[in-house]
Formats: sequence, structure tokens, C-alpha cells
Amino acid sequence: MPRNSLNETLNTLKQHLESGEATADDTSRELLQQVHDDLEAVLATESVPKVQPMQTGIQAAIERFQSDHPELVSVLNRAAELLAAIGV
Repeated sequence: MPRNSLNETLNTLKQHLESGEATADDTSRELLQQVHDDLEAVLATESVPKVQPMQTGIQAAIERFQSDHPELVSVLNRAAELLAAIGV
């Protein structure tokens, strides 16, 4: 079940990336793209990826978007919770 929810969260994150609203500058876009790619990698494999870089990336994205994009931060927080639920 958490993997299905993680897939839904990944799709929502992809919508944010495609809209460009939260990714006006290259640094923001790269950060969000890395989180997206990390989540895709988790869904593509049954093995547990390197946890520390992924946690660091999600936390950095949360901090970057916290003040201006609360909806995106909610998506990122949900992703972190789902990763924890599947043992990542």
C-alpha cells in the first residue's frame, strides 16, 4: 500500500515540476528533480537505496520551498513519511 501511495505522491511531484511554478530557478528545479528521481528509483526496485542522501535531498527541498510553496512541502513531507513506512 505505501508503494501505491508513493507512486501517487511521485505523480503529484511531477506535476509541480512540469508546472514550473516552484522551480523558477535552476537550483530549485535541480533539487526537486533529484527528489523525483530518487523516488522513481525506489519504486523501480525492491532493494533499499542509500537512505542518507535521499533524506538529505528531501529535507533540503522542504527547507527551500517551505515559505513560498506550502502545498509542495506537504507533498515532500508525505513522500518522507511513505519512504519511512517502506523502510527507506
